[in-house]
Amino acid sequence: MHAYGYVDGTITDLADARVPLTDRGYLLGDGVFETIRVSRGHVFRRDDHATRLQRGLEVLGMDDSLVTDFHVAVDALIDAARDDLGDDLYLRINITGGPMDDIGGEDRGVSVTGSCKRFQPYPMKHYADGVRLVVAPQRKDPADPLSTIKHLSFLPYVAARRHAMAKTAHDAILLNVAGDVAEATTSNVFAVVDGVLHAPGPDQGALPGVTRQVVLELAEDTGLDVCNDLPLASLRAASEAFVTNTTGGVVPVTRFAADPIGAGSKGDLTTRLGGALEAMVRGAEA
Repeated sequence: MHAYGYVDGTITDLADARVPLTDRGYLLGDGVFETIRVSRGHVFRRDDHATRLQRGLEVLGMDDSLVTDFHVAVDALIDAARDDLGDDLYLRINITGGPMDDIGGEDRGVSVTGSCKRFQPYPMKHYADGVRLVVAPQRKDPADPLSTIKHLSFLPYVAARRHAMAKTAHDAILLNVAGDVAEATTSNVFAVVDGVLHAPGPDQGALPGVTRQVVLELAEDTGLDVCNDLPLASLRAASEAFVTNTTGGVVPVTRFAADPIGAGSKGDLTTRLGGALEAMVRGAEA
């Protein structure tokens, strides 16, 4: 198989995996998910992913004990895929409200699904030359409890990503309602401004990224002060910037809209943090 699927306890070829058209996740976006990197057979920061998933379940009013089903699905997919795909894997686990009879009804069950593929890193060009970001028209509201959970209602991010593609940019930044940087569509945003590392977090409407947290821990060793907000003007004035997520790790941002970030090349801090993160992942820290 090239990829594996998991549907309520059953492992199958991903191409054969099916969920009913009445599933609340499909119809309403009623559910949460986690994307996970497996290196040398170990899930990187497994407990952090589980904790974030649990919080998402709580916000949606779902039984937070379903985090046990998350672990079962992760283990089942790794066990099934390891001999075929190797020890470096990419997983996505979804927990939804299950099938429903009426779109206006309140009936809710549960469905746990997932997929597993061989891990594919971003193109090396991204790390060598950096990427370009633009601003999306969509906004994040930090006061909205859904703003900081990884839920299935992903349309604002899809629309923002299409906006970026239309501008031939790698990704788009979503500002919050105050006009400051919140996050990119699938990444957290970092920038170094006057020797301070700016890293917008949940207070600014950003998803509390697992990779973001690891990078903040690594940044403590640099001696830099850290600030949890990032005004748009500060991003434009940054000496270097980067984005982080599970798949990409630390990806340098060298252009914003039509202008270069700093010297328009990958910064020293970005290089150090990216190397340190990858060493942690490859060291199979669970």
